[in-house]
Amino acid sequence: MQTKQKTGMPRITVITGFALVWVFCVSCNSRLADSAVKMEENAITALRETADSGTEAAAGGTAENSAASRLVLEQGNYWTAGIPGFGGNALSAFTGQYRIPGKNSTVQVWLTREFLYYEGWERRGSQSTYVVLQKIEGISRLAAVTTDIWTIVALFPGEVTKEEEDILVALFIDRFSGLSGQIQNISLPALLPYQAPEGN
Repeated sequence: MQTKQKTGMPRITVITGFALVWVFCVSCNSRLADSAVKMEENAITALRETADSGTEAAAGGTAENSAASRLVLEQGNYWTAGIPGFGGNALSAFTGQYRIPGKNSTVQVWLTREFLYYEGWERRGSQSTYVVLQKIEGISRLAAVTTDIWTIVALFPGEVTKEEEDILVALFIDRFSGLSGQIQNISLPALLPYQAPEGN
């Protein structure tokens, strides 16, 4: 009586099949990740193009609903070391850079919980019961205000008027002072409503 010898072919076929399925899944995940990144990039580009266009809102809309009346977060939303206006330093701060509607310029903001020594700064006024300090650096101006959780520092380009600065400082206090003090929870808004002074 002869005994038939079993072959290893079915096992090899199964293993090869699993390998093909795994390669297919990895390929799909990679394509999905690339697609998600591209969608995010397209969304940011669309926001910038809309802000540049300066188009008005649809009939019946308000100025706040118009993209031209919003600050757009162009870059940032990360932690950095160093804040201008305080000499050479490695102060820890959360930063972001916003495009100013109607101007070819940006304003950068830093949020920090570090102790700051205001050498060369002077009092500018007050906003929402908080004291605002300022400092001139070249053609740019700095403003700083300490709220209950954060100290907010903003760097304004020379073409921004002081009236516009006051509006922006008040906006930053309103939107940033209440942000979580927990590092893992902080995030700057991608858009901020902005109403330029009359006549601008």
